[in-house]
Amino acid sequence: MGIISDSLGAAFGLGSSIYGGIRGAKERKKQEKLLNQQIQENKDLFKREYYQDIMNRSDTANILKNYRDTLKRQGKTQRNIATVTGATPEAVAAQKKINADAYGDVISNISSQSSRLKDNALNRYTDTNNYLLGQKSNMYAQRAQNFSNLAANGVGLLTSSLQNIGNSMDKSIGNFFKR
Repeated sequence: MGIISDSLGAAFGLGSSIYGGIRGAKERKKQEKLLNQQIQENKDLFKREYYQDIMNRSDTANILKNYRDTLKRQGKTQRNIATVTGATPEAVAAQKKINADAYGDVISNISSQSSRLKDNALNRYTDTNNYLLGQKSNMYAQRAQNFSNLAANGVGLLTSSLQNIGNSMDKSIGNFFKR
């Protein structure tokens, strides 16, 4: 091969490496942006779940509504029975206190579940965050490896091109003197 073709080959190889490096950098930036977005979404979800008021959750509100409705029905039934049987006002008041205590116990049990929900939210956040940070770490390791490979390929390409150019020059000089 001649000096010109070896030089063109070296220039093409260098251009391809540069283009590949630029495209790779753009894709890595997209990947990093996506990972950062996922990390932020995970953090936001954790804050929402961890710091929420358990009494304002829809499932809790539904449980309490159903229990209140049940207590109302029971109270109405108990008042009707008290009217028919002639129960004393003290007996009616005692039954109301029992119902109020039961409702308080339900609220207390729901509130005690708050720490379990917080623990679950923290565990999910930690697991997801560790996974995403691992992905980010792998991306940085891959980026470092790509730069190492690019440098090694560049040196190899340069060395090969210089050897080819040197060999071509030796042949050209040898051919010049053979004339």
